[in-house]
Amino acid sequence: MADVIGGAPGQDPDDDAFGDIFEHPDLRDEVWLAQARKRAARDAKRARLRGAVRFRRRRRGWAGRTGLNRRSLAIVTVTGLALLVVGLVVVRDAIRDERTSALYPDAVDLTRPYAGTPAADWADGEAGLVPPQAHVVGTHSADEVADAYESVRRFLVASRLDPAVLEGHDTDRVLRLLTPAGAEWARSRTGDGRQSWVSWIADGNHLLPAPPKVSGQMQAGVGDHGQLVIYTDYMVTYAFATSNPEKLSSPYDILVLKRTSETFEHSAAGLTITEAEGFTSLMSCSDIQYGALAPEYEARDSSRDAVDPPANYFDLRMSVDVANDCARRG
Repeated sequence: MADVIGGAPGQDPDDDAFGDIFEHPDLRDEVWLAQARKRAARDAKRARLRGAVRFRRRRRGWAGRTGLNRRSLAIVTVTGLALLVVGLVVVRDAIRDERTSALYPDAVDLTRPYAGTPAADWADGEAGLVPPQAHVVGTHSADEVADAYESVRRFLVASRLDPAVLEGHDTDRVLRLLTPAGAEWARSRTGDGRQSWVSWIADGNHLLPAPPKVSGQMQAGVGDHGQLVIYTDYMVTYAFATSNPEKLSSPYDILVLKRTSETFEHSAAGLTITEAEGFTSLMSCSDIQYGALAPEYEARDSSRDAVDPPANYFDLRMSVDVANDCARRG
């Protein structure tokens, strides 16, 4: 059988007799070698030229199709960046408008006077004065704490929401809910700027049918001497009627915000106020000095713009120790 690798049958490929292919006579012909070198050089040159032409044509074709040069590219780039900046500004302003629209609405709907303000989502009237679940506090049973909560709730309803007190100024309906000592303390703080324990509507003013909006909380605790103490912190926003609705520029023109933080002691003798502090916003400065509430709009000089409330005035997390509205107006 013949070998399948090559050479003469039976000849070892590694044998010197097999020879080197490069020793073939055709590959040692000088004329043939010179022609081979010339053809290789010519083909290499043509290959280089074809590559350069293709590259140049690609660049010319791209520029020709887009019609762009370096200057055009610079103009397009700058214009694109400018449009991007303008777009970002528009988006920023839209977000800012959305965030502030709740605090600074434009339209005034007297049937929905709180619409567009932070108070819009607060509870209506007494629904905002719901005590928490009563639990044992110190040596005081849950039933005792529940009684204290109910006493404080009745006081707040009477002092902040009762129409006979708000517009009729019948403070006896509130004072009789306190101990004699508590009632005396309250009387000494009636009719002046210290009147934080009760809300009065200034003479000549009236509330809209919409109930006041209420937000806040109460919490039981133990006093320094073991007595049962109820801490309260509530905001009430009142909506006032107006004889000039066409002149309103904002719901804040007819609103008054009153915040009061009070501490009560509850015992078998009854309810006593031991501490009260707070602030009033959007009110008439000429009326609040007598403890009465009226919208600032009604007393505003027509040449003076309205002063909108800071957003955090409607936030219970804010301290009650804030700058007086009248001082802010200057």
